[in-house]
Amino acid sequence: MVTAALRSLFARRARLLMSVFAVLLGVCFAFGSLIFISTLDRAFSAVQSGTVSDVVVRQAGVRSGQGEVPEPLVPRVAAVPGVAQVDGQVLENGVYLLGKDGQPLGAANVPGSLTNFHNGRATGGLPGLVVLEGRAPTRAGEVAIDPKAAAEGGYRIGDQVTIVTSGETPVITKTLVGLVTYGAGGSPGATLVTMDTAAARQLSANGEGYQQLWVVAAPGISPATLRDRISAVLPAGTEALTGAQAADLDASTINKALRFVTAALWVFAATSLLAGGFLIANTFAMLVNQRARELALLRAIGASKAQVRRMMLLEALVVGVVGAAAGLVCGYLLARLIRGLFRRFGYDLSATPLVVPWTGAVIATALGVAVTLFAAYLPARRASAMSPAAALRDDPTPVERSLWLRAGAGIGVLALAALILAPPVRERFSTNLLLAAAIVLVLIGVTVLTPVLARPVIRTGSWLGGHVWGQVARLAGTNALRNPRRTGATATALMMGTALVAMMGVFAGSARTSVDDLIADTFRSDYIVSAAYGAPFSPKIADNIQKVPGVQWVARVRQGGAYLTAGGQQSAITLAATEPTPFLHLLDLHFESGTPADWHGATVVVSHRFAQTHRLRVGQSVAIDFLGKPYSVRVAGIMTQSPLAVVDVITTMEQFNAMGGGGEERLVFVSRDPSANAASVRAGLIAALGGNTVVSVQSQAQFAAQQREPIDQVLRVIYALLGLAIVIAFLGIVNTLVLAVAERRREIGLLRAVAMTRGQVRRMVRLEALAICLLGSVVGLGTGILLGWLLQRSQADRGVNVLDIPWLQLAAALLIAVVAGVVAAWWPARRAAALPPLAAIATE
Repeated sequence: MVTAALRSLFARRARLLMSVFAVLLGVCFAFGSLIFISTLDRAFSAVQSGTVSDVVVRQAGVRSGQGEVPEPLVPRVAAVPGVAQVDGQVLENGVYLLGKDGQPLGAANVPGSLTNFHNGRATGGLPGLVVLEGRAPTRAGEVAIDPKAAAEGGYRIGDQVTIVTSGETPVITKTLVGLVTYGAGGSPGATLVTMDTAAARQLSANGEGYQQLWVVAAPGISPATLRDRISAVLPAGTEALTGAQAADLDASTINKALRFVTAALWVFAATSLLAGGFLIANTFAMLVNQRARELALLRAIGASKAQVRRMMLLEALVVGVVGAAAGLVCGYLLARLIRGLFRRFGYDLSATPLVVPWTGAVIATALGVAVTLFAAYLPARRASAMSPAAALRDDPTPVERSLWLRAGAGIGVLALAALILAPPVRERFSTNLLLAAAIVLVLIGVTVLTPVLARPVIRTGSWLGGHVWGQVARLAGTNALRNPRRTGATATALMMGTALVAMMGVFAGSARTSVDDLIADTFRSDYIVSAAYGAPFSPKIADNIQKVPGVQWVARVRQGGAYLTAGGQQSAITLAATEPTPFLHLLDLHFESGTPADWHGATVVVSHRFAQTHRLRVGQSVAIDFLGKPYSVRVAGIMTQSPLAVVDVITTMEQFNAMGGGGEERLVFVSRDPSANAASVRAGLIAALGGNTVVSVQSQAQFAAQQREPIDQVLRVIYALLGLAIVIAFLGIVNTLVLAVAERRREIGLLRAVAMTRGQVRRMVRLEALAICLLGSVVGLGTGILLGWLLQRSQADRGVNVLDIPWLQLAAALLIAVVAGVVAAWWPARRAAALPPLAAIATE
């Protein structure tokens, strides 16, 4: 039976090639994502390990670069037994190096890191800051930067380097005296700027003191032991961490920011494997029909049902193993490609070799093989149950079962999806979890129902096509409906891809429109001043803006990470701060309870969604933990919706300063005096930036476009997903039509014998492909619009409160799918038309 299985594979290797390719795609994306995740982890862990000492002392509850450690703490820590060296570190993460063209260097959305130069050793025996060329900065007018930034900006030792900071001096120029890096290679993407301690403090927005202490352990003292000794002498609000702990915390923050990439890869992998599973199931089902005689002969000469079933599964196993092996190679190449793309965007990971986890290879291979075997099991079972007497007929016709059971199962799954979204269920469980479960159930239910839906959809298309192409269109529709399960399985890959694209397209379109409506409805300012990618910028810019002739109102917005505790529940929040009077003049907050007059001093206003989630009410006191210290504030008002992205809690600037909030601005809203000249005011605002090319002055329309950019990035990934779905659907249609042409060889020969032309045969096969594409696209678009509506409604209280269905984009997706189907039919149609009529109708 093994020999028979292998001979069958080699005899039909061309027909199984597309199944192999489907497995290859799924394993490729799965393994590529695992390689890339491992490489990212090693790259950032290595970098962070080189940027921390054996023990790090920082303010409790803050991230690297935040908070403040008082300078008098240095000698206290130095006196702890086992401490070899202590250096105070000034850290500022809102710094940009400008190239000679005035544009920021490094990764597009990663600000550089500013620190004072010191010679402390890093954890694990690694060198800390290392001078590669020139010398370390020792005077106020000197700077040393990393070699990658110097090469990108065209800088040499002795050149004047321009630096943008978020401190009191927005733009400065210093003399380049050296090239430095951390011993582990520096950050892949972020630029590094080092100065002497006094100069670094002047540029930092965090004032005096240090952001952390760099502590080196004496020989023979472990970091954990030294950490415990130092912790015993630290004041409240300050903590000691081992270098490994600090590195892990900082690396996890970076990795979270890049989860989108790995999540997208896993979505591609899941889509490929799922769609590939339908392709494989279809292929084996059709091969079982075509090999009816062969299988019957095997049964007749003594092969048992179990042996026939194992033979078919062995063929599937070979397909899965070959596809998985090829997918592993392609996954490695994909990881290299992604690393190259990251380099183009400024994230240089070339110093870290690709990490190929053997567990990842096992997982990806197991996924590919498991999907293949699972997809082939039902056809294999059907083959083993085939009656030898029925299979030995001259033209065996498989018996089709009724679709009523399938219809009932599909409706039942959809009913379950509706049930879990009912209000009583939503009140008891996480809405996001229920929504995800409902989306999965809807996709499963529609997949089960696709063969049932094939009849009305294809019959309608056949009726419409009959008015254009006559009987050829009706024949194509009849052929497509001859086996609705096969047609449904072929269309499922396209249906699922189209459904996901339509779902995210509707959600993204709704998010874009909601952003536009929010800005149009809330913003009264004429200009918005912000830095690229929401980075902080110098308060001096806002000071300059207030002095511009013709400016009427200026509202500053600052923010920082905090924790809010209410009703015994603590939540991480982004806390924004502003001066209420100008802010309320320039933005309409739409208070649903409370009054603007109560918003002053130690108070906050919160969004409706946040208040509902945390059961807050006006007048209630809540605790905010900011920079490791608790503060009590009162809820002064509840807004219908927050006008600031990712911000649900806004306090007063007075309270923010009292809590020790940083002086960097995040946004500045500006209104013009109606009597002032618009062009003159705008020119004055641009001049107020002082040559800072990182910060820009935008109109409402320009600001809205900037806010939509992340949504557009998601849309680009969605369209890539559509492309992947079309590729797999293309393979499935080619595979199905090629096997269908072989299966209907005599029928096509008879049609040719009764005067059907070759052109009509080609048109019939193409229209059959068109029918399959229309089924997948129409059902997919309908399902996707429904899921997009559900997704939009679930996020209505988070700002996505306007439903906008992008009909033009969905129509374009339908057109692309149809064109792909017609192209997929080219080769099968040509083969069908080339069949000699007499040879086709001949009997053995």
